[in-house]
Amino acid sequence: MDCRERDTIRWTGGRPGEFLIIDYSLDSGQTYTQINPGTAADSNYYVWAIPDSLLSARARIRLTDVQTSAVLAESDTFRLKPYMLARIGPDGNYDRFLPTHDGWSFANTDANFWPARGGCNSSMQVG
Repeated sequence: MDCRERDTIRWTGGRPGEFLIIDYSLDSGQTYTQINPGTAADSNYYVWAIPDSLLSARARIRLTDVQTSAVLAESDTFRLKPYMLARIGPDGNYDRFLPTHDGWSFANTDANFWPARGGCNSSMQVG
């Protein structure tokens, strides 16, 4: 079973008999990776099963004509973030949280939790 998130890439103006290469970039278009090598241009859409490993605050999609290699369209920059802990780093891109590398920034003690004591039977008054 494929449980990846899906999103639809859409375009207009595709002609019958033409085919598109669909690529994605994670670095504002500096490099690209192929999503699909030959999508019918007149379908005007492609449902992309986004890999869970993609993480970027600078993603783009590009459409290229299979026969001429001409770039027909390129998206604006957008964000790709699967369900994972991440933060925006100093360079403006995502930094993935890796417990084996980053660890926790505080100790797991009662003093670091709210409320410090209590549980299901605690009562709290606000205001």
